[in-house]
Amino acid sequence: MDVFEFRDKLVNDYRDFTRSFIQPKADDINAFLDGEYGGGRYWPSPLIQINPSYVTEGTVESLAAQG
Repeated sequence: MDVFEFRDKLVNDYRDFTRSFIQPKADDINAFLDGEYGGGRYWPSPLIQINPSYVTEGTVESLAAQG
């Protein structure tokens, strides 16, 4: 499985999990939720931060040679 397939599976599993908690009976609410889920609104944007205690330990090649 490549990273894109993994991401899609993860998002789909999360969608199914969160949708399992709600089962509205009204068609308009279902249509709204389908639109929100279809647009990916339930999946937040990634949080990207810089760790102030991050220390470089070398290149990937040098770290792989140690292992």
